Amino acid sequence: MECRVPNVEDLTMQEEFIATVDVWELDTLRWPFLRALCPEFVSRRELVRYERRLLATERWSVIRIAPTPGTAGRAGHLVDVYGVPAERFTASS
Repeated sequence: MECRVPNVEDLTMQEEFIATVDVWELDTLRWPFLRALCPEFVSRRELVRYERRLLATERWSVIRIAPTPGTAGRAGHLVDVYGVPAERFTASS
């Protein structure tokens, strides 16, 4: 049995825009003191949890998160989320 890794260009062409997410608004972790001391760390953890929830739906096989271009002032907190639907990923493999 051969395992084939899909080409990055193929995945990018199959991607769909899912959402623009404000990481500050996720707020699933109840870490008030850590959020005050290390907000960047908590924001990264929030984003990882969001990504895992998307993958757990099994609707998406690959998730890509990129900074939202042209967001003045909140550039580090707004991200665009793209995904490859599961049925397209298995069909191209």
